[in-house]
Amino acid sequence: LEFRRVLFRSFYKQMQQWRERVLEENWIAIYIDAIFVKVKRDTVQSEAFYVLLGVKEDLTRDVLGVYNYPTESSTNWIEIAKDMEKRGVKQVNLFISDGLSGIEDALKQVFPKTPLQTCIVHYQRNLMRNIRPSNKEEFGRDLKEIFNPNLNDDTVEKARNRLKEVAIKWKKLYPKISEKMSIDSQNKTILFEYMKYDYRVRPMIYTTNWIERQIGRA
Repeated sequence: LEFRRVLFRSFYKQMQQWRERVLEENWIAIYIDAIFVKVKRDTVQSEAFYVLLGVKEDLTRDVLGVYNYPTESSTNWIEIAKDMEKRGVKQVNLFISDGLSGIEDALKQVFPKTPLQTCIVHYQRNLMRNIRPSNKEEFGRDLKEIFNPNLNDDTVEKARNRLKEVAIKWKKLYPKISEKMSIDSQNKTILFEYMKYDYRVRPMIYTTNWIERQIGRA
């Protein structure tokens, strides 16, 4: 029993040192995504652990931190952003995250000059959830055409127009989804930040799936 206590204290100390370590000042991109893990408190429930994976200036990757919050709120994101700043982060060229509640405004409070790209894969999945099985294949093809990251002559305006056109196409069958897509084409700038980069870079920054792949290999 005493050995277990010593082992636990040693592990906890190392974990705290890792969580509080000084970070590099400049990052090309930071990916933010949530994984859900069963946690026992009074009862066993799934809780979110937010993983921050960064790309450094030498193009190597590093996990900046893993943060656990039982519930999701913008206050949590402000705390995470301030923690990054406290540990030395000064400049981030781009944040990439899934559709996490309140994250855009929270990050802006600490890193006001850094744009946010929402994960296109998560955005597509959320739309697909409300599509009938008989329409999923065609609707999915339309979404891939809208957000194709490999078109070397593509622009934000062209992508916005494709989103509008697909919204019109499906308006009769799915009026609510169509309305959302139409509004997003006008107002949701975080859908199209990746379009401002060279087409050879876009596949790497329009989704947070990079984190999912890294966790899958662990």
